[in-house]
Amino acid sequence: MVFSNVDTKSQIRTTREIPSLKIKDGDGQQNKVILADLKIAVVIFGNIAKTTMTMVFDNKTNRDLEGELTFPMPEGVSVSGYALDINGKLRQAVPVDKNKGTEVFESIETRRIDPGLLEKVEGNNFRTRIYPLPANGKRTVQISYSENLTTTSDQARYYHLPLNYSSPIENFALDIHVFQNTDKPDFTEKPDGSLAFSQHNSNYTASLHKQQFKSQRNLVLQLPTGNKEASGLFQENGDKSFYFLANVTANATKSTQKKWGHSIGIIWDRSLSSKNRDIEKELALLDLFFKENPNMTVDLGLLDIRFVKGHTFQVRQGNWNDLKNYIKGIDYDGGTDYSQIKTGVIQANNYLLFSDGLSTFGQSKINLDNPVYCITSSNGSDYGVLKQISQKHLGKMINLANTSTTEAYHKLNTIDLIYLGIKEKNDFEEVYPQKGTPVQANFSLAGVGKSQGLKQITVLVGDGQQAPQEISIALQPDHGEIDLQQIWAQKKIEALDLQYEDNREEIETLGKQFGIVTRNTSLIVL
Repeated sequence: MVFSNVDTKSQIRTTREIPSLKIKDGDGQQNKVILADLKIAVVIFGNIAKTTMTMVFDNKTNRDLEGELTFPMPEGVSVSGYALDINGKLRQAVPVDKNKGTEVFESIETRRIDPGLLEKVEGNNFRTRIYPLPANGKRTVQISYSENLTTTSDQARYYHLPLNYSSPIENFALDIHVFQNTDKPDFTEKPDGSLAFSQHNSNYTASLHKQQFKSQRNLVLQLPTGNKEASGLFQENGDKSFYFLANVTANATKSTQKKWGHSIGIIWDRSLSSKNRDIEKELALLDLFFKENPNMTVDLGLLDIRFVKGHTFQVRQGNWNDLKNYIKGIDYDGGTDYSQIKTGVIQANNYLLFSDGLSTFGQSKINLDNPVYCITSSNGSDYGVLKQISQKHLGKMINLANTSTTEAYHKLNTIDLIYLGIKEKNDFEEVYPQKGTPVQANFSLAGVGKSQGLKQITVLVGDGQQAPQEISIALQPDHGEIDLQQIWAQKKIEALDLQYEDNREEIETLGKQFGIVTRNTSLIVL
Protein backbone atom coordinates (compact mmCIF):
# COMPACT_ATOMS: atom_id res chain seq x y z
CA MET A 1 0.00 0.00 0.00
CA VAL A 2 1.15 3.50 -0.69
CA PHE A 3 -0.47 4.64 2.52
CA SER A 4 -1.27 2.48 5.51
CA ASN A 5 -4.29 2.70 7.76
CA VAL A 6 -3.55 3.27 11.44
CA ASP A 7 -6.02 1.74 13.89
CA THR A 8 -7.60 4.89 15.26
CA LYS A 9 -11.05 4.39 16.74
CA SER A 10 -13.29 7.27 17.76
CA GLN A 11 -15.26 6.79 20.93
CA ILE A 12 -18.32 7.70 18.92
CA ARG A 13 -17.71 5.76 15.74
CA THR A 14 -15.03 3.71 14.06
CA THR A 15 -13.96 5.28 10.78
CA ARG A 16 -13.61 3.23 7.64
CA GLU A 17 -10.30 2.73 5.89
CA ILE A 18 -8.64 5.36 3.72
CA PRO A 19 -8.35 4.80 -0.05
CA SER A 20 -5.41 2.55 -0.95
CA LEU A 21 -3.35 2.31 -4.14
CA LYS A 22 -1.78 -0.99 -5.14
CA ILE A 23 0.85 -1.10 -7.89
CA LYS A 24 0.49 -4.15 -10.14
CA ASP A 25 3.74 -6.03 -10.81
CA GLY A 26 5.57 -3.23 -9.01
CA ASP A 27 8.76 -5.22 -8.30
CA GLY A 28 9.49 -3.18 -5.20
CA GLN A 29 8.22 0.09 -6.73
CA GLN A 30 5.14 0.29 -4.46
CA ASN A 31 6.46 3.02 -2.18
CA LYS A 32 7.77 5.10 -5.08
CA VAL A 33 4.29 6.17 -6.13
CA ILE A 34 3.10 8.79 -3.65
CA LEU A 35 -0.08 10.74 -3.00
CA ALA A 36 1.27 14.19 -3.84
CA ASP A 37 -1.91 16.30 -3.74
CA LEU A 38 -5.23 15.75 -1.98
CA LYS A 39 -8.15 18.15 -2.33
CA ILE A 40 -11.38 17.43 -0.45
CA ALA A 41 -14.66 19.32 -0.78
CA VAL A 42 -17.51 18.52 1.63
CA VAL A 43 -21.04 19.95 1.17
CA ILE A 44 -23.74 19.19 3.76
CA PHE A 45 -27.44 20.01 3.52
CA GLY A 46 -29.54 18.58 6.34
CA ASN A 47 -28.58 14.93 6.64
CA ILE A 48 -27.16 14.63 3.11
CA ALA A 49 -23.41 15.06 2.70
CA LYS A 50 -21.57 15.13 -0.64
CA THR A 51 -17.83 14.49 -0.65
CA THR A 52 -15.50 15.07 -3.60
CA MET A 53 -11.90 13.85 -3.34
CA THR A 54 -9.33 14.87 -5.95
CA MET A 55 -6.06 12.92 -5.71
CA VAL A 56 -2.82 13.42 -7.61
CA PHE A 57 -0.42 10.46 -7.67
CA ASP A 58 3.26 10.99 -8.49
CA ASN A 59 5.26 8.13 -10.01
CA LYS A 60 8.91 8.60 -8.99
CA THR A 61 10.19 5.67 -11.06
CA ASN A 62 11.65 5.61 -14.57
CA ARG A 63 8.97 3.33 -16.04
CA ASP A 64 5.23 3.33 -16.60
CA LEU A 65 3.22 1.55 -13.93
CA GLU A 66 -0.36 0.37 -13.49
CA GLY A 67 -2.26 0.98 -10.27
CA GLU A 68 -5.48 -0.16 -8.60
CA LEU A 69 -7.12 2.42 -6.34
CA THR A 70 -9.63 0.98 -3.86
CA PHE A 71 -12.24 3.16 -2.13
CA PRO A 72 -14.07 1.73 0.90
CA MET A 73 -17.47 3.43 1.13
CA PRO A 74 -19.87 3.89 4.04
CA GLU A 75 -22.92 1.66 4.36
CA GLY A 76 -25.53 2.28 1.67
CA VAL A 77 -23.31 4.70 -0.28
CA SER A 78 -22.29 4.44 -3.93
CA VAL A 79 -19.91 6.46 -6.05
CA SER A 80 -21.81 9.08 -8.04
CA GLY A 81 -18.94 10.83 -9.81
CA TYR A 82 -15.60 9.74 -11.30
CA ALA A 83 -13.06 11.61 -13.39
CA LEU A 84 -9.54 10.91 -14.63
CA ASP A 85 -7.04 13.26 -16.26
CA ILE A 86 -6.57 12.73 -20.00
CA ASN A 87 -3.84 14.82 -21.62
CA GLY A 88 -3.62 16.97 -18.49
CA LYS A 89 -7.36 17.72 -18.14
CA LEU A 90 -9.97 15.98 -15.97
CA ARG A 91 -12.50 14.06 -18.05
CA GLN A 92 -15.77 12.93 -16.48
CA ALA A 93 -16.76 9.28 -16.74
CA VAL A 94 -19.83 7.86 -18.47
CA PRO A 95 -21.91 4.94 -17.10
CA VAL A 96 -21.77 1.56 -18.85
CA ASP A 97 -22.78 -2.04 -18.27
CA LYS A 98 -20.17 -3.54 -15.92
CA ASN A 99 -19.11 -6.41 -18.21
CA LYS A 100 -19.01 -4.15 -21.25
CA GLY A 101 -16.97 -1.58 -19.35
CA THR A 102 -14.33 -4.20 -18.51
CA GLU A 103 -14.18 -5.35 -22.13
CA VAL A 104 -13.83 -1.79 -23.45
CA PHE A 105 -11.15 -0.96 -20.89
CA GLU A 106 -9.05 -4.01 -21.75
CA SER A 107 -9.34 -3.49 -25.51
CA ILE A 108 -8.28 0.16 -25.21
CA GLU A 109 -5.53 -0.64 -22.71
CA THR A 110 -3.83 -2.96 -25.21
CA ARG A 111 -3.44 0.07 -27.50
CA ARG A 112 -1.60 1.87 -24.64
CA ILE A 113 -4.26 4.55 -24.43
CA ASP A 114 -5.05 5.67 -20.89
CA PRO A 115 -8.70 4.87 -20.06
CA GLY A 116 -10.07 4.64 -16.52
CA LEU A 117 -12.65 2.20 -15.15
CA LEU A 118 -14.44 2.41 -11.79
CA GLU A 119 -16.51 -0.55 -10.60
CA LYS A 120 -18.02 -1.97 -7.44
CA VAL A 121 -16.19 -4.97 -6.02
CA GLU A 122 -16.65 -7.14 -2.92
CA GLY A 123 -18.59 -5.59 -0.04
CA ASN A 124 -19.09 -1.85 -0.41
CA ASN A 125 -15.67 -1.20 -1.95
CA PHE A 126 -15.08 0.56 -5.26
CA ARG A 127 -12.01 0.10 -7.42
CA THR A 128 -10.51 1.94 -10.35
CA ARG A 129 -7.61 0.82 -12.51
CA ILE A 130 -5.22 3.60 -13.49
CA TYR A 131 -3.02 3.04 -16.52
CA PRO A 132 -0.52 4.32 -17.17
CA LEU A 133 1.01 5.99 -14.16
CA PRO A 134 3.68 7.61 -16.39
CA ALA A 135 7.36 7.39 -15.58
CA ASN A 136 8.35 10.45 -13.53
CA GLY A 137 4.86 11.80 -14.09
CA LYS A 138 1.52 12.34 -12.38
CA ARG A 139 -2.10 11.21 -12.74
CA THR A 140 -5.21 12.81 -11.21
CA VAL A 141 -8.28 10.88 -10.04
CA GLN A 142 -11.51 12.43 -8.73
CA ILE A 143 -14.22 10.53 -6.84
CA SER A 144 -17.57 11.93 -5.61
CA TYR A 145 -20.19 10.33 -3.39
CA SER A 146 -23.24 11.36 -1.37
CA GLU A 147 -24.26 9.80 1.93
CA ASN A 148 -27.15 9.95 4.37
CA LEU A 149 -26.04 11.07 7.86
CA THR A 150 -27.95 9.29 10.61
CA THR A 151 -28.90 10.81 13.95
CA THR A 152 -27.44 9.22 17.08
CA SER A 153 -28.92 9.02 20.58
CA ASP A 154 -27.33 12.37 21.54
CA GLN A 155 -29.56 14.06 18.91
CA ALA A 156 -26.71 14.92 16.58
CA ARG A 157 -25.55 13.76 13.16
CA TYR A 158 -21.93 12.85 12.53
CA TYR A 159 -19.91 13.12 9.35
CA HIS A 160 -16.78 10.95 9.23
CA LEU A 161 -13.82 11.06 6.86
CA PRO A 162 -10.66 9.00 7.46
CA LEU A 163 -7.53 11.10 7.04
CA ASN A 164 -4.92 8.96 8.80
CA TYR A 165 -2.45 8.84 5.90
CA SER A 166 0.95 7.52 6.94
CA SER A 167 3.07 9.91 4.82
CA PRO A 168 3.02 13.72 4.47
CA ILE A 169 0.99 15.10 1.54
CA GLU A 170 2.76 17.81 -0.48
CA ASN A 171 -0.41 19.84 -1.09
CA PHE A 172 -3.51 19.34 1.06
CA ALA A 173 -6.81 21.25 0.84
CA LEU A 174 -10.02 20.69 2.80
CA ASP A 175 -13.12 22.87 2.27
CA ILE A 176 -16.36 22.27 4.20
CA HIS A 177 -19.72 23.98 3.55
CA VAL A 178 -22.76 23.34 5.78
CA PHE A 179 -25.98 24.88 4.42
CA GLN A 180 -29.06 26.00 6.36
CA ASN A 181 -28.10 24.56 9.74
CA THR A 182 -29.94 25.94 12.77
CA ASP A 183 -27.01 25.23 15.14
CA LYS A 184 -23.29 25.71 14.62
CA PRO A 185 -21.46 22.51 13.67
CA ASP A 186 -18.53 21.37 15.77
CA PHE A 187 -15.53 19.05 15.46
CA THR A 188 -15.15 15.98 17.64
CA GLU A 189 -12.01 15.13 15.66
CA LYS A 190 -10.10 17.34 13.27
CA PRO A 191 -6.90 16.87 11.30
CA ASP A 192 -5.38 20.19 12.41
CA GLY A 193 -5.99 22.49 15.38
CA SER A 194 -6.46 25.55 13.17
CA LEU A 195 -9.59 24.18 11.45
CA ALA A 196 -12.64 26.20 12.59
CA PHE A 197 -16.09 27.19 11.30
CA SER A 198 -17.14 30.71 10.34
CA GLN A 199 -20.80 31.69 9.94
CA HIS A 200 -22.55 33.42 7.05
CA ASN A 201 -26.26 33.77 7.88
CA SER A 202 -27.39 30.17 8.46
CA ASN A 203 -24.47 28.69 6.47
CA TYR A 204 -21.10 27.62 7.88
CA THR A 205 -17.71 27.16 6.20
CA ALA A 206 -14.34 25.80 7.30
CA SER A 207 -11.12 25.49 5.29
CA LEU A 208 -7.65 24.06 5.75
CA HIS A 209 -4.89 24.46 3.16
CA LYS A 210 -1.44 23.08 4.03
CA GLN A 211 1.80 21.97 2.39
CA GLN A 212 3.78 18.92 3.50
CA PHE A 213 0.76 18.08 5.63
CA LYS A 214 0.47 15.02 7.87
CA SER A 215 -2.90 14.71 9.50
CA GLN A 216 -2.97 14.48 13.28
CA ARG A 217 -6.41 12.88 13.37
CA ASN A 218 -9.41 11.96 11.24
CA LEU A 219 -12.25 14.36 10.45
CA VAL A 220 -15.45 13.96 12.48
CA LEU A 221 -18.11 16.68 12.32
CA GLN A 222 -20.90 16.94 14.87
CA LEU A 223 -24.07 18.49 13.46
CA PRO A 224 -26.69 19.20 16.14
CA THR A 225 -30.29 18.64 15.09
CA GLY A 226 -32.61 21.45 16.17
CA ASN A 227 -36.03 20.46 17.51
CA LYS A 228 -37.77 22.49 14.81
CA GLU A 229 -35.42 21.59 12.01
CA ALA A 230 -37.34 20.84 8.82
CA SER A 231 -36.17 21.98 5.43
CA GLY A 232 -36.71 21.10 1.81
CA LEU A 233 -35.27 21.83 -1.60
CA PHE A 234 -36.69 21.30 -5.08
CA GLN A 235 -35.07 21.19 -8.52
CA GLU A 236 -37.27 21.70 -11.59
CA ASN A 237 -37.27 19.34 -14.54
CA GLY A 238 -37.82 20.27 -18.19
CA ASP A 239 -41.48 19.30 -17.90
CA LYS A 240 -43.83 20.43 -15.10
CA SER A 241 -42.43 17.99 -12.56
CA PHE A 242 -39.59 18.48 -10.07
CA TYR A 243 -37.30 16.51 -7.78
CA PHE A 244 -37.36 17.30 -4.07
CA LEU A 245 -35.32 16.51 -0.97
CA ALA A 246 -36.94 16.99 2.44
CA ASN A 247 -35.16 16.83 5.81
CA VAL A 248 -37.71 15.61 8.34
CA THR A 249 -37.61 16.07 12.11
CA ALA A 250 -40.24 14.10 13.99
CA ASN A 251 -41.05 14.48 17.67
CA ALA A 252 -38.83 11.97 19.40
CA THR A 253 -41.35 9.98 21.42
CA LYS A 254 -40.18 7.96 24.39
CA SER A 255 -38.21 5.00 23.13
CA THR A 256 -40.00 1.68 23.31
CA GLN A 257 -37.64 -1.08 24.41
CA LYS A 258 -37.79 -4.46 22.74
CA LYS A 259 -38.70 -7.43 24.93
CA TRP A 260 -36.43 -10.35 24.11
CA GLY A 261 -37.99 -12.98 26.37
CA HIS A 262 -35.93 -15.82 27.85
CA SER A 263 -34.40 -17.38 24.73
CA ILE A 264 -32.37 -16.17 21.77
CA GLY A 265 -30.83 -17.80 18.70
CA ILE A 266 -27.33 -16.74 17.63
CA ILE A 267 -26.21 -17.59 14.08
CA TRP A 268 -22.43 -17.24 13.79
CA ASP A 269 -20.81 -17.04 10.34
CA ARG A 270 -17.53 -18.99 10.50
CA SER A 271 -16.57 -18.74 6.81
CA LEU A 272 -13.13 -17.51 5.77
CA SER A 273 -14.25 -13.96 4.93
CA SER A 274 -15.47 -13.54 8.52
CA LYS A 275 -11.84 -13.27 9.63
CA ASN A 276 -12.16 -9.62 8.57
CA ARG A 277 -14.88 -8.97 11.14
CA ASP A 278 -14.08 -7.21 14.42
CA ILE A 279 -14.94 -10.20 16.60
CA GLU A 280 -13.97 -8.43 19.83
CA LYS A 281 -16.43 -5.64 19.09
CA GLU A 282 -19.17 -8.15 18.35
CA LEU A 283 -18.45 -9.87 21.67
CA ALA A 284 -18.59 -6.47 23.39
CA LEU A 285 -22.08 -5.99 21.98
CA LEU A 286 -23.10 -9.38 23.37
CA ASP A 287 -21.65 -8.31 26.72
CA LEU A 288 -24.12 -5.41 26.79
CA PHE A 289 -26.92 -7.66 25.62
CA PHE A 290 -26.47 -10.20 28.41
CA LYS A 291 -26.04 -7.50 31.07
CA GLU A 292 -29.53 -6.29 30.15
CA ASN A 293 -30.88 -9.82 29.58
CA PRO A 294 -29.05 -11.80 32.28
CA ASN A 295 -31.03 -15.05 32.24
CA MET A 296 -31.45 -16.62 28.81
CA THR A 297 -31.27 -19.87 26.92
CA VAL A 298 -29.06 -19.46 23.84
CA ASP A 299 -29.16 -21.78 20.83
CA LEU A 300 -25.98 -21.31 18.78
CA GLY A 301 -25.98 -22.12 15.06
CA LEU A 302 -22.80 -22.22 12.94
CA LEU A 303 -22.84 -21.08 9.29
CA ASP A 304 -20.45 -21.81 6.44
CA ILE A 305 -21.54 -23.82 3.39
CA ARG A 306 -23.74 -25.70 5.88
CA PHE A 307 -25.86 -24.56 8.80
CA VAL A 308 -25.48 -26.75 11.87
CA LYS A 309 -26.27 -26.48 15.56
CA GLY A 310 -23.28 -25.73 17.74
CA HIS A 311 -24.60 -26.02 21.27
CA THR A 312 -27.25 -24.79 23.70
CA PHE A 313 -26.00 -22.50 26.46
CA GLN A 314 -27.60 -21.32 29.69
CA VAL A 315 -26.79 -17.71 30.61
CA ARG A 316 -27.43 -17.01 34.30
CA GLN A 317 -27.02 -13.70 36.14
CA GLY A 318 -25.28 -12.27 33.06
CA ASN A 319 -22.55 -14.93 33.04
CA TRP A 320 -22.08 -16.05 29.44
CA ASN A 321 -18.42 -17.13 29.66
CA ASP A 322 -19.10 -20.63 28.29
CA LEU A 323 -20.70 -19.18 25.15
CA LYS A 324 -18.02 -16.49 24.79
CA ASN A 325 -15.17 -19.00 25.06
CA TYR A 326 -16.88 -21.29 22.54
CA ILE A 327 -17.13 -18.41 20.05
CA LYS A 328 -13.50 -17.40 20.64
CA GLY A 329 -12.43 -20.93 19.76
CA ILE A 330 -14.20 -20.98 16.38
CA ASP A 331 -11.98 -21.57 13.30
CA TYR A 332 -12.84 -19.55 10.18
CA ASP A 333 -12.58 -21.29 6.81
CA GLY A 334 -14.49 -22.04 3.61
CA GLY A 335 -17.43 -20.30 1.93
CA THR A 336 -20.92 -19.22 2.96
CA ASP A 337 -24.35 -20.39 1.83
CA TYR A 338 -27.21 -18.39 3.35
CA SER A 339 -29.81 -20.65 1.74
CA GLN A 340 -28.82 -23.32 4.28
CA ILE A 341 -30.30 -21.26 7.14
CA LYS A 342 -33.65 -22.91 7.73
CA THR A 343 -36.08 -23.47 10.56
CA GLY A 344 -35.55 -26.50 12.76
CA VAL A 345 -31.76 -26.34 13.20
CA ILE A 346 -31.98 -24.02 16.20
CA GLN A 347 -35.08 -22.75 18.00
CA ALA A 348 -35.70 -19.16 19.14
CA ASN A 349 -38.22 -16.33 19.12
CA ASN A 350 -35.53 -13.92 17.83
CA TYR A 351 -32.25 -14.47 15.99
CA LEU A 352 -28.98 -12.51 16.00
CA LEU A 353 -27.05 -13.20 12.76
CA PHE A 354 -23.36 -12.22 12.96
CA SER A 355 -22.02 -12.13 9.40
CA ASP A 356 -20.54 -9.94 6.64
CA GLY A 357 -23.31 -10.61 4.11
CA LEU A 358 -20.94 -12.29 1.62
CA SER A 359 -22.60 -15.48 0.38
CA THR A 360 -20.37 -17.48 -1.97
CA PHE A 361 -22.88 -20.27 -2.69
CA GLY A 362 -26.61 -20.31 -3.29
CA GLN A 363 -29.03 -17.42 -2.94
CA SER A 364 -28.61 -14.77 -0.26
CA LYS A 365 -31.96 -15.67 1.30
CA ILE A 366 -32.76 -17.46 4.53
CA ASN A 367 -35.85 -19.35 5.71
CA LEU A 368 -36.69 -18.51 9.34
CA ASP A 369 -40.09 -17.75 10.84
CA ASN A 370 -39.11 -15.23 13.52
CA PRO A 371 -37.36 -11.80 13.51
CA VAL A 372 -33.70 -11.75 12.40
CA TYR A 373 -31.27 -9.02 13.47
CA CYS A 374 -28.19 -8.88 11.23
CA ILE A 375 -24.99 -7.63 12.88
CA THR A 376 -21.78 -6.89 11.00
CA SER A 377 -18.46 -5.35 11.96
CA SER A 378 -16.61 -5.59 8.65
CA ASN A 379 -16.05 -2.61 6.33
CA GLY A 380 -16.20 -5.05 3.42
CA SER A 381 -19.73 -6.28 4.19
CA ASP A 382 -22.50 -6.59 1.62
CA TYR A 383 -24.91 -4.27 3.44
CA GLY A 384 -27.65 -4.76 0.87
CA VAL A 385 -27.90 -8.49 1.59
CA LEU A 386 -27.98 -7.93 5.36
CA LYS A 387 -30.62 -5.20 5.06
CA GLN A 388 -32.74 -7.41 2.83
CA ILE A 389 -32.63 -10.28 5.33
CA SER A 390 -33.38 -8.10 8.36
CA GLN A 391 -36.23 -6.16 6.73
CA LYS A 392 -37.86 -9.26 5.29
CA HIS A 393 -37.70 -10.92 8.71
CA LEU A 394 -38.91 -7.85 10.66
CA GLY A 395 -35.56 -7.19 12.32
CA LYS A 396 -32.78 -4.63 11.87
CA MET A 397 -29.30 -4.41 10.45
CA ILE A 398 -26.69 -3.20 12.95
CA ASN A 399 -23.43 -1.90 11.48
CA LEU A 400 -20.72 -2.04 14.14
CA ALA A 401 -18.18 -0.83 11.58
CA ASN A 402 -19.51 2.73 11.84
CA THR A 403 -20.88 2.99 15.36
CA SER A 404 -19.92 2.36 18.98
CA THR A 405 -21.11 -0.76 20.80
CA THR A 406 -23.24 1.40 23.13
CA GLU A 407 -24.95 3.14 20.21
CA ALA A 408 -25.37 -0.19 18.40
CA TYR A 409 -27.05 -1.80 21.42
CA HIS A 410 -29.38 1.21 21.77
CA LYS A 411 -30.41 0.72 18.14
CA LEU A 412 -30.77 -3.03 18.53
CA ASN A 413 -32.91 -2.67 21.64
CA THR A 414 -35.21 0.16 20.47
CA ILE A 415 -38.42 -0.11 18.43
CA ASP A 416 -38.26 2.40 15.55
CA LEU A 417 -40.52 5.07 14.18
CA ILE A 418 -42.08 4.24 10.80
CA TYR A 419 -42.42 6.47 7.74
CA LEU A 420 -46.15 6.27 6.92
CA GLY A 421 -46.29 8.27 3.69
CA ILE A 422 -47.21 11.75 2.44
CA LYS A 423 -50.54 13.43 3.11
CA GLU A 424 -50.62 14.97 -0.40
CA LYS A 425 -50.11 11.51 -1.93
CA ASN A 426 -51.76 12.45 -5.24
CA ASP A 427 -49.28 15.31 -5.79
CA PHE A 428 -46.08 13.28 -5.37
CA GLU A 429 -44.73 9.99 -6.68
CA GLU A 430 -41.62 7.79 -6.55
CA VAL A 431 -40.90 8.81 -2.94
CA TYR A 432 -38.04 7.09 -1.09
CA PRO A 433 -37.64 5.61 1.47
CA GLN A 434 -40.75 3.62 0.78
CA LYS A 435 -43.86 3.75 2.94
CA GLY A 436 -43.51 1.45 5.96
CA THR A 437 -39.73 1.87 6.27
CA PRO A 438 -38.35 2.20 9.83
CA VAL A 439 -36.76 5.66 10.30
CA GLN A 440 -35.06 7.76 12.93
CA ALA A 441 -36.54 10.94 14.38
CA ASN A 442 -34.36 12.82 11.85
CA PHE A 443 -34.36 11.46 8.32
CA SER A 444 -34.58 12.59 4.71
CA LEU A 445 -36.80 11.59 1.85
CA ALA A 446 -36.65 12.34 -1.84
CA GLY A 447 -39.20 12.06 -4.58
CA VAL A 448 -40.87 13.61 -7.62
CA GLY A 449 -43.51 16.35 -7.50
CA LYS A 450 -46.06 16.31 -10.31
CA SER A 451 -46.59 20.09 -10.54
CA GLN A 452 -44.11 22.93 -10.10
CA GLY A 453 -46.70 24.94 -8.18
CA LEU A 454 -46.37 22.65 -5.14
CA LYS A 455 -44.47 24.42 -2.36
CA GLN A 456 -45.14 22.23 0.66
CA ILE A 457 -45.17 18.59 1.63
CA THR A 458 -46.72 16.96 4.72
CA VAL A 459 -44.88 13.88 5.97
CA LEU A 460 -46.60 11.26 8.15
CA VAL A 461 -44.56 9.46 10.83
CA GLY A 462 -45.62 7.20 13.69
CA ASP A 463 -45.31 3.83 15.37
CA GLY A 464 -48.14 2.25 13.39
CA GLN A 465 -50.39 2.10 16.44
CA GLN A 466 -51.22 5.68 17.48
CA ALA A 467 -52.30 8.60 15.28
CA PRO A 468 -49.38 9.67 13.06
CA GLN A 469 -47.44 12.90 13.39
CA GLU A 470 -47.98 15.36 10.54
CA ILE A 471 -44.82 17.30 9.67
CA SER A 472 -45.15 20.17 7.19
CA ILE A 473 -42.05 21.08 5.20
CA ALA A 474 -41.72 24.10 2.92
CA LEU A 475 -39.90 23.41 -0.36
CA GLN A 476 -37.40 26.07 -1.44
CA PRO A 477 -35.70 26.30 -4.86
CA ASP A 478 -32.32 24.63 -5.09
CA HIS A 479 -29.31 26.90 -5.70
CA GLY A 480 -26.84 24.20 -6.57
CA GLU A 481 -26.15 23.03 -3.02
CA ILE A 482 -26.58 19.39 -4.00
CA ASP A 483 -27.65 17.28 -7.00
CA LEU A 484 -31.25 16.37 -6.07
CA GLN A 485 -31.80 14.11 -9.09
CA GLN A 486 -28.84 11.98 -8.18
CA ILE A 487 -29.81 11.85 -4.48
CA TRP A 488 -33.29 10.65 -5.49
CA ALA A 489 -31.83 8.02 -7.82
CA GLN A 490 -29.45 6.77 -5.15
CA LYS A 491 -32.29 6.40 -2.63
CA LYS A 492 -34.37 4.51 -5.18
CA ILE A 493 -31.47 2.20 -6.04
CA GLU A 494 -30.91 1.51 -2.34
CA ALA A 495 -34.58 0.53 -1.98
CA LEU A 496 -34.56 -1.66 -5.12
CA ASP A 497 -31.28 -3.32 -4.11
CA LEU A 498 -33.03 -5.05 -1.20
CA GLN A 499 -34.55 -7.30 -3.88
CA TYR A 500 -31.65 -7.15 -6.30
CA GLU A 501 -32.41 -10.21 -8.43
CA ASP A 502 -35.96 -8.99 -9.05
CA ASN A 503 -34.90 -5.40 -9.80
CA ARG A 504 -31.49 -5.74 -11.45
CA GLU A 505 -32.62 -4.38 -14.83
CA GLU A 506 -34.21 -1.28 -13.30
CA ILE A 507 -31.15 -0.75 -11.08
CA GLU A 508 -28.89 -0.96 -14.13
CA THR A 509 -31.06 1.53 -16.02
CA LEU A 510 -30.98 4.01 -13.12
CA GLY A 511 -27.24 3.61 -12.72
CA LYS A 512 -26.64 4.39 -16.38
CA GLN A 513 -29.12 7.28 -16.45
CA PHE A 514 -27.79 9.06 -13.36
CA GLY A 515 -24.12 8.02 -13.46
CA ILE A 516 -24.16 5.90 -10.28
CA VAL A 517 -22.00 2.82 -9.81
CA THR A 518 -24.10 -0.25 -8.97
CA ARG A 519 -23.51 -3.98 -8.83
CA ASN A 520 -24.07 -4.14 -12.60
CA THR A 521 -22.89 -0.73 -13.85
CA SER A 522 -19.47 0.90 -13.93
CA LEU A 523 -18.10 4.32 -14.82
CA ILE A 524 -15.55 4.57 -17.60
CA VAL A 525 -13.36 7.42 -18.85
CA LEU A 526 -12.35 7.17 -22.52
